[in-house]
Amino acid sequence: MQKIYFEEIGSGLFRCLEINIIINVLMAAIVIIFAKTLWLIKKHLSFVLLFVFLNLMSAGLAAQQPPKTPSVQEVYSYIVCAGIKFPDIVLRQAIWETGWFKSKHMIHKNNLFGFRHSKKYMSFTNWNECVDYYKSWQLRQYTREGEDYYAFLIRIKYAQSKKYIECLKSLNVKTAKVNCNEK
Repeated sequence: MQKIYFEEIGSGLFRCLEINIIINVLMAAIVIIFAKTLWLIKKHLSFVLLFVFLNLMSAGLAAQQPPKTPSVQEVYSYIVCAGIKFPDIVLRQAIWETGWFKSKHMIHKNNLFGFRHSKKYMSFTNWNECVDYYKSWQLRQYTREGEDYYAFLIRIKYAQSKKYIECLKSLNVKTAKVNCNEK
């Protein structure tokens, strides 16, 4: 049986002298302090989580707004000024491949021409970068100078559809003259 000793400290108050009880009281105090610390962390954590949540929401709302798609004239001007051969046909390819610049691979990956790598659509930082890629692609692929470009597209099997060339030719595209020296 444990003995508990009390010492009067005045006005009817007593102080416990038993070591085990003092340790238990200290442990209880530590638990209370720990609980209050956790509560403070939780309180501040909720502010941090709220901040993160609000940022994610605003990013999500921004992502839901469709990005600005380029105009036909913007794309055509860039194609011409990049020095791509047969710019009228290449513009028709971009329009056909993206459904007038509204396809998912255009909007989310800036891919004007349906370029793929390992069966997945390639992703570009912006549509201009995709046009630049087309130019480098064209320089590597179009090696028979003077070859009809439509015949070239058929020869290299650019598209799977047998009616691809017919579809390109049927597009009603109007463009203005381009001056590459204007800024």
